[in-house]
Amino acid sequence: MVFFFDLDNTLLDDNAAQAKYLPALYKNFGNYINCSEDEFRQRWREATPRYHQLYAEGAITFEEQRFRRVRDSFNNPSLDEDTLRTIISTFDSVFSKSWTLFPKTIPVLQKLQDFPLGIITNGSLEQQSRKIDSTNIRPYFDCIVISEEVGIAKPHPEIFHHACSLLHCSPEDCYFIGDSLENDVLGALSAGMQPVWFNTTNAPVPEHLCSIKIISNLEEALKLPFDFDLHHSRANSRNS
Repeated sequence: MVFFFDLDNTLLDDNAAQAKYLPALYKNFGNYINCSEDEFRQRWREATPRYHQLYAEGAITFEEQRFRRVRDSFNNPSLDEDTLRTIISTFDSVFSKSWTLFPKTIPVLQKLQDFPLGIITNGSLEQQSRKIDSTNIRPYFDCIVISEEVGIAKPHPEIFHHACSLLHCSPEDCYFIGDSLENDVLGALSAGMQPVWFNTTNAPVPEHLCSIKIISNLEEALKLPFDFDLHHSRANSRNS
């Protein structure tokens, strides 16, 4: 059995990071923001996954997704590129100091060290690598797959298959734990893995996915080896 994890909002607590960097952005650049602070935060939360996905799909560059996100979140489509680069430079400085693991991340990774572990994440090689190294989680993983490095992004099944090939395992022998219903759950499912939805917001489960495993705390992942063994023993009993 192999455990693969998403990075952002699964091992790293992006909400905790946003609580640090969004107030700093509003304080430093409020004169460029054409909305209230609450609206700005909401616009940022909505814009981030939208432009990240366009970047992951290769539709726009990493820099362009940042430009569009700032213009959208600031409700200021006329921001020039020099101003955008100044804003993004400040963002980078605050953002890199705000990366925070979920409280259970390290204890869970320590308890799963008897199993091969991997990360599959969308994003830029440089930024995702810095997140992994600054939070000191790289030593826990046997492989790390970053979409920009391999040229494939979730939810495409090929990025999951590539990760399996690195660990010489079959998709059906792997759990994939992630927070995104589309990228992580549906992506892993299409690749033949066993998806585990890290659903911390108690979002409703689509009817066609009612049988997938759901956890709201990473510590619940420690029950998965028992579930895996039970599932396989039942499958072997039916096939004997």
